[in-house]
Amino acid sequence: AEEIADAAAQTMDEEEEDVQLLRQLPFFANLDRSHLKLLAATCEKVHYDAGAFIFHQGERADSMYVVVSGEAEIVVSEGGAENTLRRIGRNQVVGEIALLTDETRSASIRVVTPVEAIRLTRETFVELVKDRTDISFQLIQQLAKRLFDTTKRYETVLEEQRRAVNW
Repeated sequence: AEEIADAAAQTMDEEEEDVQLLRQLPFFANLDRSHLKLLAATCEKVHYDAGAFIFHQGERADSMYVVVSGEAEIVVSEGGAENTLRRIGRNQVVGEIALLTDETRSASIRVVTPVEAIRLTRETFVELVKDRTDISFQLIQQLAKRLFDTTKRYETVLEEQRRAVNW
């Protein structure tokens, strides 16, 4: 009986740790405690070693990832050339468009230093939000903001490239 109680206490501690971790992430910061608990129970913690890929450009997009620790880089391959767009690290989200569309990945994510991440699949996301409009609205707002920010960053890069060509 004591072993069962210890195991239950450890599970509760891990659940609380997951809730606190999610609360620190800007992507989930506006969710209330009950939603965070539900999310913590449905997300998967994943680990990647340096040099590994979280996902590859051209693969079917089925999950988003929140980097808990470590660094990775966003890499795009075009015409045989590989370009690193930027580095990502703690509390940054990648692949979030996968939750809303059935597109392929537009870039690869290569791990630079060992990465701990939280993975949320589209299937889990849909189950989580289909009957919970309060959660879905908050998460969709966050996704829209991320899309807007990504579009702005892309426009800035294009403008910098145009200026460099016209020097």
